[in-house]
Amino acid sequence: MSKVATNNPIEVKLLAALSSLPSDWVVMAETQSNVAVDTTIAAIHMLTAKKNLCIIVSANRPYANLVAQYKNAGIDPKYIFIIDCVTRKNGGKALKASNAVFVDNSSALTNILIQINECTRTMKGKKVLLIDSVTTLLVYNKPDVLARFVHSTLTHIRSKGVNGFLVCLSDETDKEVKAEISQLCDKVITSAE
Repeated sequence: MSKVATNNPIEVKLLAALSSLPSDWVVMAETQSNVAVDTTIAAIHMLTAKKNLCIIVSANRPYANLVAQYKNAGIDPKYIFIIDCVTRKNGGKALKASNAVFVDNSSALTNILIQINECTRTMKGKKVLLIDSVTTLLVYNKPDVLARFVHSTLTHIRSKGVNGFLVCLSDETDKEVKAEISQLCDKVITSAE
């Protein structure tokens, strides 16, 4: 990955970690809860600055909140597509948005995978799938079910030439699931790196 000018220390760290990866990569970022949102936003900022289309599976925040955060961070909305797993679950109204779909909740893994497949099929350009919280998905799914979902998802995106970026909390994610997912990744970036 070529250089993107940034003063954000999280982006600098992510750029350094991604610089030695092959062109089609999958990375898991293990982070502390106090910097998880900053890590996710830094990753999206860095990736969209390189004109990557980010397909974001959001298990933590609703679409409206994410759009406001991304705008605040200077992220161009034309490079993001959000699969919102939060709005409907909390009784919110699914907004009409050209860059979002709203699934029922974070346990609707089949629907999430269908939306990921649709995005990878129809979106043109270099794409990155970003799952904003493996940890949150584990709250709503059994560990073995989530591990199979992540395995299927990563296998699918690799077959389509789509990069992957997964975020999980270092101390709050099931160790067996983390170990299984990390085997599918080209690199695991820890907050200690």
